[in-house]
Amino acid sequence: MFERVRAVASFQAGLLAVTLAIAVAFPVGAASTSNDAEPSPEDPERLGAQYRRMGMFRESAEAYERYVARSQAEGIGEAAFKEELALAARLRMALGDSEHATRDVERFDQLFGHLPKRDQDVLFPNEDRLAARSHTQAEAAELLLELGAHYEERRDLAWQARYWQRTLRSEAVQKNLAHRIRAEVKLAKVHWRQSCPVAGQDGLCVGQEPLTSHTFTPSSW
Repeated sequence: MFERVRAVASFQAGLLAVTLAIAVAFPVGAASTSNDAEPSPEDPERLGAQYRRMGMFRESAEAYERYVARSQAEGIGEAAFKEELALAARLRMALGDSEHATRDVERFDQLFGHLPKRDQDVLFPNEDRLAARSHTQAEAAELLLELGAHYEERRDLAWQARYWQRTLRSEAVQKNLAHRIRAEVKLAKVHWRQSCPVAGQDGLCVGQEPLTSHTFTPSSW
């Protein structure tokens, strides 16, 4: 019995050693290194990925946006560029580029925030397709929430209140309870800040008067 256990352990150790040796000798992706080194300007998808690895985030966002625009112009399926559009939006937000970030998020919501009403989904529901579209719709809701957080220190309270009210009416947020709750909390916080005339402390709408010295005189006794 013990001999069999030792034999199995020895075989597994040998197999692991061989696997590690192969992995070192032939690393994953080595065959495509030369192809990935200098992507063509005519291939903005790969160009965006390379720029992102190099930390050139503005150039990466621009390349992804070009890829999305070209894909739409050529009639390529939306599923082919949804990840690139979401990446471009998040890169724009990280760069503080509010205008382009808003444009990308709104485009993503228009394309993926609404579940299309297809006859075949009613007559012959495809669970995998419906699940994939539902996941993409949740991604649209997440981007809307991230954009709202991006604007917290960049817009006044009245603008933020309108944004969260509009976001709560979007189908992408309405269809997901977790996203809807988060948006409602954000709107409540904005309303609370609007109702408090001072900055507040520790979540309370209270202010602190500066301490002033008072000199007591015999007449004040």
